[in-house]
Amino acid sequence: LPPPKQYMGLRTKTISGKIYHYLELSYFVVNHAKKFSKYVGNEKPDPNKLQKMEDAFKDEIIKKLGKRHYSNENISKDDVIKTFLFRDAFNEKYKKLSPVERKNFEINRTILFTLTTLTTEDVDVDLNDVMAAYRKEAKLDARETISKNMLEGVAKIKESWKLDKKSILALHKTIMASFETKNPGIFRQRQVYIHRQDEKNPFGIEIAHRPPPFLEIPNQ
Repeated sequence: LPPPKQYMGLRTKTISGKIYHYLELSYFVVNHAKKFSKYVGNEKPDPNKLQKMEDAFKDEIIKKLGKRHYSNENISKDDVIKTFLFRDAFNEKYKKLSPVERKNFEINRTILFTLTTLTTEDVDVDLNDVMAAYRKEAKLDARETISKNMLEGVAKIKESWKLDKKSILALHKTIMASFETKNPGIFRQRQVYIHRQDEKNPFGIEIAHRPPPFLEIPNQ
């Protein structure tokens, strides 16, 4: 599904000679428009007041779509709304699939997610490795074994998942079982960095993210 597009504006209606102002927020998801409208008064709000109205309106929309209040300290309100609309569009499309189509979709999604996750981390596997790992239970080669570990990690998340240290370490142990240097199942013992290529200096690198020092990890 393509990402939603957004439009926010103040619309004015004239009914029987009287002026009415409405806040309108529109998104386009899979070429279908989803519009939210709220009456804000007979007088046009000044810019400062309008911004507060927009923020409050978005809070109302988030609560309506999510059925509860959501904190958005690390994500914008617009992105929260887009996420819910994208979720609803996906669910509507998913419900129309037959049981066989749903099963095939889940299999394909799991395989592609596994492949994308591994290749993003520069792990040397391809689609054939992941597909073979999904089908086989024994006699796996090294690349298939790496893929199998990731598939088992995905399965654990689907079955039961708690966001705590014990669960995260157990998941890490499963996924990284083939990489002894990654300390499977235990906290890292050294400082690491996430790098990206420096376009201005092809022989150098720049730090994209500096994770917390390893001694602080157990207390996070």
